[in-house]
Amino acid sequence: MISIEQAVQMVSARADAAISTDFMPAESVALSDSIGRVLREAIHADVDSPSFNRSIRDGFAVKASDVQTVPVELDVIGESRAVLSFDGVVGAGQCS
Repeated sequence: MISIEQAVQMVSARADAAISTDFMPAESVALSDSIGRVLREAIHADVDSPSFNRSIRDGFAVKASDVQTVPVELDVIGESRAVLSFDGVVGAGQCS
């Protein structure tokens, strides 16, 4: 069995080798035809959206030091939803 790090390196190396102008020439397609396709190069947004520090999707608040080694079990001390914010403080061994 190989480690996750080794697997990531193998996949990255194969992807890097496959992305060349000879193997995958650039082409333009309609947005509606792009489902399931892969971008040939990185793109960057010219503006932040939203324009303030706010997550627009589900997520977790954890202390980075608690998840340096995984798997790990953390105590859930709260949650935040669209109409309900979490006003507590996430401590060691905890998450929200």
